[in-house]
Amino acid sequence: MSQSGSESKKKRRTKTWAFATSVSAVFITVVIALIIFEGVLRFTRPTATESPARLIRPDPELGWATTPNLLNLRKKVAGRIMTVSTNSLGLRDRSIAPLDSNGGRRIIVLGDSTVFGLGVEGEQTFVKLLESRMRRDGQQIEALNAGRIGYGIGQYLLHYRQLERSVEHDLVLVCINIGDDIENTMMSVCEHRWKPAFALEGRRLELLSSPKSGSGPTPTRFSLVFDDLNSLFIAPESDLSIVERASGIVSRFSKQAMQRSALWRYISASRPEGALDVPAEWSFGASREERVDWIADNFYLVHGGWKYQRFWQPSQERSIELIGAILKRLGREAPDLLVALIPARAQVDPDWSADYIMAASRIGLSGEDLDFMRPNRLISAECQRQKLRSIDLLPAFAAADKPRRLFLPETTLLSPQGQEFITEALLAQLSEFGLLGGPGRRGEALPLGRKELSELSERAN
Repeated sequence: MSQSGSESKKKRRTKTWAFATSVSAVFITVVIALIIFEGVLRFTRPTATESPARLIRPDPELGWATTPNLLNLRKKVAGRIMTVSTNSLGLRDRSIAPLDSNGGRRIIVLGDSTVFGLGVEGEQTFVKLLESRMRRDGQQIEALNAGRIGYGIGQYLLHYRQLERSVEHDLVLVCINIGDDIENTMMSVCEHRWKPAFALEGRRLELLSSPKSGSGPTPTRFSLVFDDLNSLFIAPESDLSIVERASGIVSRFSKQAMQRSALWRYISASRPEGALDVPAEWSFGASREERVDWIADNFYLVHGGWKYQRFWQPSQERSIELIGAILKRLGREAPDLLVALIPARAQVDPDWSADYIMAASRIGLSGEDLDFMRPNRLISAECQRQKLRSIDLLPAFAAADKPRRLFLPETTLLSPQGQEFITEALLAQLSEFGLLGGPGRRGEALPLGRKELSELSERAN
């Protein structure tokens, strides 16, 4: 090798070393500056270490809960600004007064983000619309919005136990969101935190995991009581590459570090409009291709297609039995109970059903392997077996000519029109249970008749 070539190589190495040294120096300087700024904020502005107004806060019994006493908290959800106010119990509702002694009645409405009204204003939720319509018809009825984002049916039971100690009521309306309530009920861990999860031990309902004690099974996404079903949801840990495991650890560490950082809280509090931290399941992407890719990658996860499979395994059937046992316990503890099944978008929007079928084909299934009505039939039958009254809103939603208008664009969240649609669908059947003056019935699911379906379809279009 010539002397000039050797010198050229040395020069390149020197330049590379100098560049690397410069980048390292800049990185170290930035890190030191951030550490200093963090310390200054903690010393001069101790409130910066506190979380700014957040919609959700940790709860030792339920895993998480809506923050109480919020006043006009503005959040951006699915491209819409929503305003949230809560009372002292963390309900998206007014302060609770004693029941009117002159025949006043109160309904507690339990549910997830559908009941809470994620993406719409408080007065646009079907809970408040239902209350307004019934009062307009001369009934002294108050409907309390006890919806909590991301809850499963086991959390509905525990949430009710908190409420029944301090809230007078006559009826509990449990709204089961077919989109994700079955999966959420089985989860023992969410966002790497313990959440309450129930299991059936013989015929006994047992609390499997508790966020209060941090005890329970190995913290996988789903309860170990469904060992067979777990194989549908998540690959064995041994299938994860070292890079995937490492990226998961780094992601969890980064999230926890940011949550504890005064600097991060200061920046978050300074933003005029912060986007609500919502799971990816609520928004599938900006295009159909992205949505199909997401569903295919997560077919056995939340909002996945496992519950739409035509042939169920015993482990899948046990999930329905667990739901029935929890509802039965709620029925024993509540003065009166009514169950309403709210359909998933994939069940009623043909475009989304087609997306699920396309996604299924990518993992070796076909459209003939899917039955989008099956979850409702199974849960309705389980309610009937437990002698619980139930309403299935799927026929009403399926009859709408333009179902996409019932949901916010590219999400599974109900639009204001969807909230109104649920209101009308419920009103069409509540008289069957004696709430609107008609005779009550027990142990039957009540599908809507043709006349009601036609009227609801016209209102949706």
